[in-house]
Amino acid sequence: MKFYALQLALLSIVALCRGQSDSGGCLTLDDLNLPTISRCHNRDIKDALLIAMGTSCGHTPKQEAMFLTGETNHWAAYRTLLDLCEVTIESCVPNSELDFSNVGRCSYWPDILNLIRQSQSEGCTRNAELDASLIVRDMTATPDDPYPELLPWRGGEDSAFEYLKAQCELEVSSCLASYDLLDFTDATTCQLHHIDAEYSSHRREGCTRAIQYDSILLLQEEDDADEPAVYVWSDNNDDTIDAYDVLRDDCYNTNEPCTAMEDLDFENIRACKERYILDEFNNGLEGECPHSHRTRKQDAMVAAKSDDYYAALAILMENCESRIMPCQTLDEFDFSFVDQCDLPRIEKHINKARQEMACPSYDSRPVKDEALLMTGADIYRKHHNTANDGTDAESILIETCKERIKSCSLQPGSSLEVKGCDWTSFKAAVQKGVRENGCVRHLPVELSALEQELLAQTGQTASALINATCADAWGTIPTSTFEQIDSEFTNEFMLDYVDGQTHLNLNTGNFQGEDVGERDGEIGENINEFRHNEAELTSLEGFAPLQSCQNQAIMCCFGRDRQFGDNNGNCRQRNCNDRDPADNSNLCKTNTQAYPNNDAPENQIHCHGFAWGSDENDFARQLMFNNFFYVSLYDHMYTRGYVERTIPSDPDDFRMCDCIEDMPPVTRSDCTEVDLAPFVVSRSEAGDAITAEAPDTLDIEFNSCRGLGRNNDLSTHIKRLVSEGRMSEDMQSKAYETLVGYENPRDNNNEEACEAIVGAGM
Repeated sequence: MKFYALQLALLSIVALCRGQSDSGGCLTLDDLNLPTISRCHNRDIKDALLIAMGTSCGHTPKQEAMFLTGETNHWAAYRTLLDLCEVTIESCVPNSELDFSNVGRCSYWPDILNLIRQSQSEGCTRNAELDASLIVRDMTATPDDPYPELLPWRGGEDSAFEYLKAQCELEVSSCLASYDLLDFTDATTCQLHHIDAEYSSHRREGCTRAIQYDSILLLQEEDDADEPAVYVWSDNNDDTIDAYDVLRDDCYNTNEPCTAMEDLDFENIRACKERYILDEFNNGLEGECPHSHRTRKQDAMVAAKSDDYYAALAILMENCESRIMPCQTLDEFDFSFVDQCDLPRIEKHINKARQEMACPSYDSRPVKDEALLMTGADIYRKHHNTANDGTDAESILIETCKERIKSCSLQPGSSLEVKGCDWTSFKAAVQKGVRENGCVRHLPVELSALEQELLAQTGQTASALINATCADAWGTIPTSTFEQIDSEFTNEFMLDYVDGQTHLNLNTGNFQGEDVGERDGEIGENINEFRHNEAELTSLEGFAPLQSCQNQAIMCCFGRDRQFGDNNGNCRQRNCNDRDPADNSNLCKTNTQAYPNNDAPENQIHCHGFAWGSDENDFARQLMFNNFFYVSLYDHMYTRGYVERTIPSDPDDFRMCDCIEDMPPVTRSDCTEVDLAPFVVSRSEAGDAITAEAPDTLDIEFNSCRGLGRNNDLSTHIKRLVSEGRMSEDMQSKAYETLVGYENPRDNNNEEACEAIVGAGM
């Protein structure tokens, strides 16, 4: 207002010189109140005129302007009023004085405008940007230049904003009196909002500046260097100091977690996963920690010195991965006596080992997580590994197990009792040994373990070693011949015997009991004595052609009973001419004739046989002629008197006893098998040698054979040999071409089986 009166006087003089007076108008210049006008603009001048004239003045704003200025046209009148406005308009801020101490940001023009709005006098409607130009005009006025040109609000360095910003930066100050007021000891976390909570509690009254800006001021004020550093809130520039980093680092250094990183039991944690890592913070928070109000996630952030939970979790996971450990590493774990190399049994073995070790993680860590640690795998089950590259824990454990599993039935320095001495009998002994040694292990697993050990130590397979040493052991068994039974029993005689053509076959009379002929009695005594001596203690040597049977079985079919008084067959003391044996089978046909329905001359026949395994060392094969002696000479001729082939009159050339492939088809046959004292298979103390030792005495026993579905039946016994792996199915099929009633072995006659092959033209 200091120049306002002078301006009015000048306008009055102008009006008088032009012969006009202001008495013709409704207003005076004072009525326009130009110092508080919103802006010096035609429209605002017009509005000021309208407001001042009210409704009682009959002039238009243009007319009134001409009256006020003495101008003869309204354009000149408005220009004069505008010129007067520009030198008389004043800022709404009293004395144009701004208090920058609490401004938010000096560099942020909206904050400067807000300060101006807050500082403007009540009722002022002027735009803050225009008021800023007026404030700067007043701030920069000098006696020589009382009305500097108004600067634009923004637009380059010569602007009202740039001037006010510079003035603000000179006068602004932090909301905190001192950095030493900050104490982050009790902060919940070192996240920004918790740091801000501590910061805000120390702000001076009225200062609401955000921490992002005030902290920069605070650090600059605290910096007593001659050339203070450049501070920013946060950036990636190493040449500047991040105020946020300073506050956060201070918080990290003073704020303590309830559970420190080094106190976390990551060594025995279940797994390095979020939920298990958070569980590790439970004990600290449940104790006497002054920060028990924290959540587990918050304490984890403090422990990891991070203001971001997921960044803290990553730090904790990395620390966990570096410290977690299995009870035993894969290299340390002993797979020797795992029951079987499949996942369930390996898991069971791992758990058993952990329990025995009293491993601290046994109760908290499931075996699945333990296995993942042991193997270093990320995937547990093989079927979840879409790459199928063997990197899953299941595949690694199984392959390692197969490489390192050891025999539990034949460990170094141990031995097994083997019935006979061949690969099949050895496997049966191994299976028994597994059970006796407490291994719950399948036979293929045990054999694979033994095979792996022996290959590594000897370079030979287990079967090759067993076959070789068993052959050596069988070679130590004493042998005997048929001539040792009776000097008459030469190979030629025995060939005639099985052909049914010796006096033993053709004569009638007893070998024991009453009415025994001198020679028959002598032969009978010899057979009986051999039965209870050499037949049990030696390996009886054979004779051709029975030595070369192809189908692993021999069968005798008898057609006559020559001896009475033995409770077998149909021979009676005074009625023994061409009498039949006890009937147990049915002859179906020969190459020349079919014999259905037990028609003469077949009548009743009795068949009995035995079989053996394919292995050269199979005990039944090694003792096949012991069994032949027992079946033909002892059990049927000496004991029962059964002799001759079934139909002596049949022109077909078949024998009383022969390889099963050379016998005519019958419905069935009884069967005998041998048993003997066990061999002993031993493994050296170093584990690199296998030796078999024969028993001191064989103690051979002759028993009714065991079969699948029926005992004392040759067809079911053969089926059993196949199931034991001692005979092939192909060999079984060939044997069943002779034993045609194999599907119904309990039917001695089984005419249906005979009719089936006769009708088929077999």
